[in-house]
Amino acid sequence: NDAEIAAAEGFFVHVYVDSRTRRPASLAPALRSALETILV
Repeated sequence: NDAEIAAAEGFFVHVYVDSRTRRPASLAPALRSALETILV
């Protein structure tokens, strides 16, 4: 069987944080749009 098999699999969660409140913050719409183009 010559099928390619992944040697590893992983994921991450990136949380944007408001530096003043230290709470999670929403992404700017332009940044969200740009990142969605590379979403796998």
